[in-house]
Amino acid sequence: MPETTSTNITCLYHRHVRARVIGYVYVWDPLVRIIHGAMTLALLAAYFSSQHAPALHRWSGYALAFLVISRLLWGLVGSLSAHPGEYVHTRATIAQHLKDILASRDKRCLGHSPVGGALHILLLTFLCCTVMSGAGLSLSAHPFLSGIHTFLAEGTAALVLLHLAAVLIRSLRHRENLIASILHGRKVVRSDDAFFHDDTLHK
Repeated sequence: MPETTSTNITCLYHRHVRARVIGYVYVWDPLVRIIHGAMTLALLAAYFSSQHAPALHRWSGYALAFLVISRLLWGLVGSLSAHPGEYVHTRATIAQHLKDILASRDKRCLGHSPVGGALHILLLTFLCCTVMSGAGLSLSAHPFLSGIHTFLAEGTAALVLLHLAAVLIRSLRHRENLIASILHGRKVVRSDDAFFHDDTLHK
């Protein structure tokens, strides 16, 4: 029976089920995964300690500042998957990928998809601004600055939830466990994959 080329979700599911696993690739290096996990813990600590544990909130903010700086520096000198070029795309590419998602014809990506890369940049931007506004509050507890900090913190939380939703949707859509991939750093390669760029394939 010939393989269907329809772009609806059901056909994508059957196409991926029939595809043969030919190996795996390392996508995220250990330091990227460690920083990602530490950021998650620090964000949770900072968000839920803001009202009742000011000391924990403050130290969580310091930890986030250190982790953000470390991630940005590692992006300049680390592996290919950590480099900003891995998640920076043109507006035209992002718009086309968004159209492909809405039309159910988007392909699996080795690392960040164009839309995922844009979300990654936006999340890092909000996180940096939240940390800086929090540092400003430690010097001057001005109501306006406090409002800005609260807005940025809530925006960061919303983007984190959007990021989690995107991970779950992509996992279901392409039949892959992205959460496990983030933990061990590898992604399965199938015989019908068309990644945005190549990497070393391990059998």
